[in-house]
Amino acid sequence: MSPRPVVLPPAVADALTRRFGRAVREVREARGWSQEALAERAELNRSYLGEVERGGAMPSLATVAKLAFALDLPTSHLLARCEAGSALLAEPGRAAGWPAAEQASA
Repeated sequence: MSPRPVVLPPAVADALTRRFGRAVREVREARGWSQEALAERAELNRSYLGEVERGGAMPSLATVAKLAFALDLPTSHLLARCEAGSALLAEPGRAAGWPAAEQASA
């Protein structure tokens, strides 16, 4: 029997995208950098970086790594900031209403 594909609920994907963008913006602002400065360091378009920070664009893993490198942080640090304090992201199966048995196999 093939495992059932895992589908990320839209609410979880949206929350992750917004929280990631917020984490990038908070770290950038704490360093006193403009979007232009971070975009240049990460070799990204400034308008795309703005979309990421506003939660309007879901960055690829390669883009996440570029941003973390440009911010001089481990990639895991940025991703961990997305989950911190969010039950929706820490337990996406529960948020989607999946039965406990499906959560364990997902």
